[in-house]
Amino acid sequence: MEVVTDFPERIKKGVTVYLGEQFLPVIIHSCRPHTQGLLVSFEDNLSSEAVVSLRNYWVFVTAKDRPKLPDGQYYHHELIGLKVFTDQDVYLGELTEILETGANDVYIITPENGKDILLPATSDFVKKIDLESNKVTVELIPGILPDVPGEK
Repeated sequence: MEVVTDFPERIKKGVTVYLGEQFLPVIIHSCRPHTQGLLVSFEDNLSSEAVVSLRNYWVFVTAKDRPKLPDGQYYHHELIGLKVFTDQDVYLGELTEILETGANDVYIITPENGKDILLPATSDFVKKIDLESNKVTVELIPGILPDVPGEK
């Protein structure tokens, strides 16, 4: 298994994971490091043919089984779909994608009309994330981001 989670310690014996687009539930029987990833077996005693068929499957956990993040940190799927407004309450569009650049994430905001807006996900730009209100409030810095229709 190639490990792409920020929480590899949760991949261990007894944990239920879900395989592929069908979300096939399986329980991890054993797990150990192997080259650049993990060698994992499942309790269901899957046949060799069944195991081979799982190659290149994504492995998922349920939302309730995710580790809790510190205040002010969010899982990407919690942010996708939020409505983005300026600090002057001008609607910019929907947060549709998040690019991981290494230095900081970049939010892609898709407006109702026009080109996508790329916004660095830093405290200079992102002022408030309110999951309950489905809203992100941002501050645009003149000359750095494209002009937004309706805002002067």
